[in-house]
Amino acid sequence: MPHEIATEVIGNIIEAAVEVVSGLGSEPKPRRRSWQSYLSIAVLVIAALLLAAWWLGLFAG
Repeated sequence: MPHEIATEVIGNIIEAAVEVVSGLGSEPKPRRRSWQSYLSIAVLVIAALLLAAWWLGLFAG
């Protein structure tokens, strides 16, 4: 059961990240993205992976 919930949560986070990344390229006037945009996406992905690892019990003693 926890594995199924974690899989669903990870899937939702990945879908949201794909929508954000897709939205970055759909601006009417393309401009260069700042490094903060990529940093925020990386932080979200890392946080999601850590949450999933904790949820699956990888950090359990």
